Amino acid sequence: MSMNPPPQTPDGVPPYTPPPYVPQGGPGYPMQGATTTTAFASIFKRFLAVLLDGLIVGIPMLIIQVILGLSGSPVGALLSAIAYFLYEGLMLASQNGQTIGKKVLSIRVISANGQALTMNQTFTRAGVKAVLSILSSIKPPVTSVLGILSLLDYLWPLWDANKQTWHDKAAGTYVVNA
Repeated sequence: MSMNPPPQTPDGVPPYTPPPYVPQGGPGYPMQGATTTTAFASIFKRFLAVLLDGLIVGIPMLIIQVILGLSGSPVGALLSAIAYFLYEGLMLASQNGQTIGKKVLSIRVISANGQALTMNQTFTRAGVKAVLSILSSIKPPVTSVLGILSLLDYLWPLWDANKQTWHDKAAGTYVVNA
């Protein structure tokens, strides 16, 4: 069995073949700052973590709103968004990228550059979620249009190569298995 030598240029050097171009964020493009063993968290785990965190913040906020007579009002929605914004931003910054829901589901938020999350990243991420939440709580018929934006944010990982939501993209973060 004869082996053919690799093709060579006239000066005897094999020609350079560049690797195929893969656009950033496209399939096969590695997430920045992550090891090859890092796996993105599933949308199901992410949903359950958000649901658990929502209950942790939402139940006390509902009780407070009922006591203050703000239940179902725009002011009540704003207070809930602020509470969740503070909860998520502070928890992610102080608990190694995890809220209580994320700890229970064994997932965490990491920085795209592999460094520790900054306060700016955690509050940018929480802020985008809060703004979308406030927009989706506006009274009908606007709610149906703006609510779709909030829903799209959470569904975005289904077709995004790096499984990022809009709030992840804004903050430069990924959600991975812990």
